[in-house]
Amino acid sequence: MAATPPLKSFDRVAGIYNATRGFPPETEAKIAAGLRALLLGERPQLLEVGVGSGRLAAPLSVAGVSVTGIDISSKMLGLLRERAPQVQALYAEAAHLPFRDGAFDGALFVHILHLVPDASGTVREAIRAVRSGGILLACETSHKQNALTRAGHYLREVTAVVTGRPLVPAVVHESRHTLPFREVMLEAGIVAWDVVLARWREPGTGRNLLEATRAKSHSHTWWIPDALIPEIIERATPGVDEICKGLDTVYQNEASFNVCFGRLP
Repeated sequence: MAATPPLKSFDRVAGIYNATRGFPPETEAKIAAGLRALLLGERPQLLEVGVGSGRLAAPLSVAGVSVTGIDISSKMLGLLRERAPQVQALYAEAAHLPFRDGAFDGALFVHILHLVPDASGTVREAIRAVRSGGILLACETSHKQNALTRAGHYLREVTAVVTGRPLVPAVVHESRHTLPFREVMLEAGIVAWDVVLARWREPGTGRNLLEATRAKSHSHTWWIPDALIPEIIERATPGVDEICKGLDTVYQNEASFNVCFGRLP
């Protein structure tokens, strides 16, 4: 029997999370308003699975949503409690929710389903906790392809060579955000809809990519042995420099916040 993958706690990056994962203020407000519009009722009860530091739970609570957030990172929950004490923040696992059946009007997943050991089971557990007629929402951020995204793919290729670990195609890696959600919706006979709530630009450079790998800032790099990081950086730097036409050339990444959602019968 295969071993269950370990849970990924964001304790290790709590101090830099908002700086590296946060949305621009106007984008955050637009996303929160779009999500609020999809929730029915005067003050809907929403569960956010993997709430983190509350980058969306906080503005949603201001917009009239009663948010309960669960996470396995005590440090991230601490940041949430400081930012938005009105949000009920609980330490709990996504696959084992400590709530009765039908406790919520909706459940929200934002950039979390690719991190949990059993994404499908996690979605089914959320369905259990949402009332009849409630809504489930799975969200992801996508980026248009440019030199910077190509450099990122190249960096992942070099990482695969240095570590000897097979490369997961980028399209497969990105689909992990919502693919399990869509599959469970189909399994449950629930129609899934898609909507784009916001578009914005994010500046970045090739040097940013290399430094993020050096610091292991993102969860997809946490598995890399520390001893191999210098070799990965050394091997990848010339290629990243060539693809980006200079390590400090600034590119404006065009990003969009996409939501796949379905209402329970």
